[in-house]
Amino acid sequence: MKYITDFSMGRVKSMVKGGAAAMVVTLLSFSAGANGISPSNGFPELQTPSYVTTLFTRETNFMQADEGVFDFVIFIGEIKGVDSNGVQNVQFSVPVGKYFTVDYDNTVQYMHGRNVSNDEWQYSTDGQFHTFTYIGNNGVFQGGGYSFIGVNARFVRPEREQVLLEVNLAPDSGGQVDSPRDYDSDYIYY
Repeated sequence: MKYITDFSMGRVKSMVKGGAAAMVVTLLSFSAGANGISPSNGFPELQTPSYVTTLFTRETNFMQADEGVFDFVIFIGEIKGVDSNGVQNVQFSVPVGKYFTVDYDNTVQYMHGRNVSNDEWQYSTDGQFHTFTYIGNNGVFQGGGYSFIGVNARFVRPEREQVLLEVNLAPDSGGQVDSPRDYDSDYIYY
């Protein structure tokens, strides 16, 4: 897991280098106190984490192809500087569809120009969702930390011309109460 360390400027600056998108998350100005990180503007100490997610895709146009390899990367980051509570897992899911198959490899360390931390995530499916659960650091996602997950996927031409690929963070991930970005999506065109 990597850590977001630039709280002094009130921003997380381009944690993604060389990608098609750069993510900028605005934060409160933080200062370290005796009990950990707390807002410097006098509000009560933050006690619940907050996670954001971003989906990074490459090729999204598979015109005239019956099948296509479509590997993608998912970013999960904690933006308040608060560790997960160790009770609720940090977890996200991708809906299962007849057009979409996943072959998750937890030994993958690099995908699409990024280092990924697949060994920190456990994959499962229940027939409705592909679910990814954080298991690194004994299941405690560090405050201010982030992780990239590389997903090996294959799309099969559906009966329609476009398919929505979406990533959804579980609402109570790590004990969070709210998230400014718990969902991200992209369209795949056939």
